Amino acid sequence: MERARAGPNGRERSERKHIFVVNDSAAFLELMWELLAEQYTVTTMRVSLQAVDQAVTLRPDLILVDLVIGDNAGWDVLESLRAGAATSDIPIVVLSTDPRLIARARDNIDRYGGNAFVTKPFDLVVLLDVIAGQIGQA
Repeated sequence: MERARAGPNGRERSERKHIFVVNDSAAFLELMWELLAEQYTVTTMRVSLQAVDQAVTLRPDLILVDLVIGDNAGWDVLESLRAGAATSDIPIVVLSTDPRLIARARDNIDRYGGNAFVTKPFDLVVLLDVIAGQIGQA
């Protein structure tokens, strides 16, 4: 799934911050798009290494990446984003339902490079505050 659009106030994409959401759940991607699209340009994509190529093409202002128990795809995406010359400077917010995965990402920050970490389920206000802390207010 991949969707992006300008907000209801008609501002052009160049005036809006762009968030790229990478997750393994189509329902979560839809939810994030619904929650964030009023304030940001949002593009969503299922977790895969193709997400790294998409990030290079999109050059978003922020990337949200989900880590899932027993699945290395999110870790591979994080590592590739941080290692890539075209993506290493893009802030990344790491999401997970498992606090152990968040701890592992924090403990290996040089390898995985998360800028902020949010455990799911999360309060929307907390997530918006984290996003604003990384890229400023919408």
